[in-house]
Amino acid sequence: MEVQLYVYDLSKGLARMYSAALTGTQMDAIYHTSIVLNGVEYYFGQGIQTAVPGTTHHGQPMEVVSLGTTELPTEVVEEYLGSLASIYTPESYDLFLHNCNNFTQDLSMFLAGKSIPEHIRNLPQTFLETPFGQMMKPQIEMALKGVTQGTGQFGAPGPSVQPPSARTSSATPQQIARSAHPHRQLRLPSLQREITNFVMYKKAPPLEKIIQKLPNEFQEAQGVPEIIEFVKLRHSATPVADIRVPDLHSFATTLKLQYSTLPSGCHFAVVDLIRLLLLDPRVSGYFAEETQHETLLTLLEPLSQDETASYPYNLRIVALQLACNLFSTPLYPDQLTSSSSRLRETCLRLATNSLLDSQTSLRVVAASFAYNLASFNHNARFGNKADPISEEDQVELTASLLEAVTREEESIEALHGLLFALGLLVYEAPMDGSLIDLCRAMGVAETISGKMNIQAVQKEPLLKEIGGDLFGKGL
Repeated sequence: MEVQLYVYDLSKGLARMYSAALTGTQMDAIYHTSIVLNGVEYYFGQGIQTAVPGTTHHGQPMEVVSLGTTELPTEVVEEYLGSLASIYTPESYDLFLHNCNNFTQDLSMFLAGKSIPEHIRNLPQTFLETPFGQMMKPQIEMALKGVTQGTGQFGAPGPSVQPPSARTSSATPQQIARSAHPHRQLRLPSLQREITNFVMYKKAPPLEKIIQKLPNEFQEAQGVPEIIEFVKLRHSATPVADIRVPDLHSFATTLKLQYSTLPSGCHFAVVDLIRLLLLDPRVSGYFAEETQHETLLTLLEPLSQDETASYPYNLRIVALQLACNLFSTPLYPDQLTSSSSRLRETCLRLATNSLLDSQTSLRVVAASFAYNLASFNHNARFGNKADPISEEDQVELTASLLEAVTREEESIEALHGLLFALGLLVYEAPMDGSLIDLCRAMGVAETISGKMNIQAVQKEPLLKEIGGDLFGKGL
């Protein structure tokens, strides 16, 4: 699909006529931009909004720039836009600092890996602070007031604006087949729905303490100071309107070169910094498209080996939390389920190796990652699509979850995550497939029902729904 940049002039030609005389700087326009993809115009004003191309309050664009093409599926684009909604809120709009051009820059980089034109991206803030800029400000603000007229908020566009894939259609053979699955005849409210929330670890520790753990040489290395400042601003108590993403390439290069040479005692601080960094969907989107995922594998691959328990607890838990945070962008789940991805193998081993750990908190976070992975697979199955996780990986993960359920006798939180992940994997799995055969062979219904006799976990409500109903009646 072609990605286009629609360029508008908020000054309606006045900037070109008067800017040189009034400010000494020739400005051709006061730019407002939007992205057009698949018959929909996306832009930032009162939040992320949509319109039929060329029908917004601004009229027809002064210029249309081709940014290239994208092969990303429409649903992935929509999920990414949804993830940006927490950054581009109506309240965060700032004419000078956080505007439509920041939004189109981020979306363009995601879709086409290309910046919008530099003369638009770097429109000098000083221009709007000149007498001419102040003179133009009321007209610009008046133009922006109409930004919502005749348009819809992202996620709820009118039928004429929706991409073709979002429009309703008649039932397909897959939907008919799905409706006949015996699991649909059971009462399983936790499973008979799309899972809309992944477990992510967003809480920021005292950042100064984390930074103090980093060697001074690393703090001053190329690309690192900007990343530290970005994370500070992103997680500050007082929101900052516009936080530009720093040079991620320089930071990634430094990290790959220096991480293995850093003192082992500071590794957890580096990984925790990356955990917080990846919560920004622009950052996670960048690293999701990195060749071979070299940066993340530098951090995670050593922890996925059989001797995982020899690594410090604090490093292992922040690494698992980081793996959970990969679900902050719609691009990573596909990588985490691809049979050819080293990242999939690394994260899967990291989680399964921790499901039986003696540390309760590690078991909880490992179960959370399994839940995220199972939710992604469940949502595809629920939407009548092929399972993104291979049957072999599903069997391996299910076997690990079953063993963990068998041993879990202390933490109701860990058991909840284990049962939920297990239920999501098994719900509507082929009745003649390896997954159902495994559950039958391992006597999973009896194992789960036995947990009702253990005082520490017997009040977990999923014991009845997953153990009694899904496995007791659905195998």
